[in-house]
Amino acid sequence: MKNNFFLLASLVWATGCTLTADDVEPALPTPPVLGTNTVVYRLNGLPVVAHNYGSVISSVFGGNRYPPVDVFFDPDSGLVVRSADKQNVQRPGYVTHELEWALPRFRGLGRYRPDAARTTFRRLMRDNSNGFTTLVPPQLLDSQQPAEVIITQWDSVKRQVSGTFVLHFAAQNGAPAAALTEGAFDLKPSF
Repeated sequence: MKNNFFLLASLVWATGCTLTADDVEPALPTPPVLGTNTVVYRLNGLPVVAHNYGSVISSVFGGNRYPPVDVFFDPDSGLVVRSADKQNVQRPGYVTHELEWALPRFRGLGRYRPDAARTTFRRLMRDNSNGFTTLVPPQLLDSQQPAEVIITQWDSVKRQVSGTFVLHFAAQNGAPAAALTEGAFDLKPSF
């Protein structure tokens, strides 16, 4: 056992042992999480996971107007997605990330530029009284940065959609720029 310790210590010393963000930040899960509507992404390198898995009690008595991840088709055949990482433990100082995007004239598989007027990102922080206080107003897409949603799977019978995305939101009104990368989703409208 003593020899194993010295061998391990020697290997650590010899390799220079440096940690990168990839070593300490967890990997994003592959949607769907537990078979529910899921949106995952990295916000300026940090993981954000939103999904609808929860207990029956929380879904009935949660008091939310919408589930954490909601998807629907609007009257002009646009696909609208809303997500918030509300399934995490809520305590003072906790930040919730709300993302909404709209894909006008949805037609199935392909690449889409989200509707800039209907695509927003917002951070909310729970204050000490257990209510949410807006940290910053909703941010709009940065017109100088990439913004793309790619639909990789579309089942028109089940109306299930999945894909990837990259969205960048400009620094506005005191809110720092928000780069949403490695985005992925698996969604099915609730109707």
